[in-house]
Amino acid sequence: MKNNALQMQIYDYAIVGGGMAGLQLVYAMLKDSFFYNKSILIIEKDDKEINDKSWSFWENGKGEWDDIVHKQWSSAHFISKDYEKLFSLQPYAYKMIRSIDFYKKVKQKIANHQNISWVKDSIQSVHKNIPIRCIGEQNTYKAKQVFDSRLNDDYKKAETPFVLQHFIGHFIKTETKIFDSNSFIMMDFSAPYKDQCSFMYVLPFDKNNALIEFTFFNSTTYEAPIYLNAIKKYMERNFGVSNYTIENTEKGVIPMSSFDFSKENNKNYLKNWHCRWMGKSIFRIFF
Repeated sequence: MKNNALQMQIYDYAIVGGGMAGLQLVYAMLKDSFFYNKSILIIEKDDKEINDKSWSFWENGKGEWDDIVHKQWSSAHFISKDYEKLFSLQPYAYKMIRSIDFYKKVKQKIANHQNISWVKDSIQSVHKNIPIRCIGEQNTYKAKQVFDSRLNDDYKKAETPFVLQHFIGHFIKTETKIFDSNSFIMMDFSAPYKDQCSFMYVLPFDKNNALIEFTFFNSTTYEAPIYLNAIKKYMERNFGVSNYTIENTEKGVIPMSSFDFSKENNKNYLKNWHCRWMGKSIFRIFF
């Protein structure tokens, strides 16, 4: 049943998507007194109560999110068939955050502000006439301004080039102490898949635990066994281990394109699904 109160209210701001992009925006708004008396609606299809992904980034010195950094490294390995180098990242550090810790931090801050509403719904379309209408599976939501973090397939239809960064990774726990937790393997190209641009990525959290991902840069994703078999062989060949516990698995497909997603923007509607590092923040939405 549709909620008439939601249907009738016109919010000052609606944020479509409560993932990293949308919640970063909300977090920034809550630090600015300008928004304290503005009505803000977050529309997200999931509860955001599980650790569904992780984010890693470079940062010089202390940062906004240091209290939820799961692990950081000051040195990294690069490996290929003919070359290997361990190098220092200083003055930068490579920091990793679990999504569940990010969600909890931002949601706790949201809970202290009565001007923010969170609804669970999946937006199907957005009509840009003022007030802007966000059409969901459950309700229609109206707002004066909308930030839309959904990704569409426009970049695939354009003439601009694109590649997909796609991966599957295991959070692995071993009985023996095999990992060097002081540095991470940024890229290991020593065992590529056929002729594709592919590499192993290793984030060791301590001597017994690490995230190991097999990653591609190309235009086609593969069936899961290709990634998983590569990880299994890598553990056997590089660490001499075949018995280990898989604590969790994560996977992702990240489009990389020069397509101008801001073409749809106007002064009241902002559609940008991508983020970048700015200053000492991890990610900040840019319009």
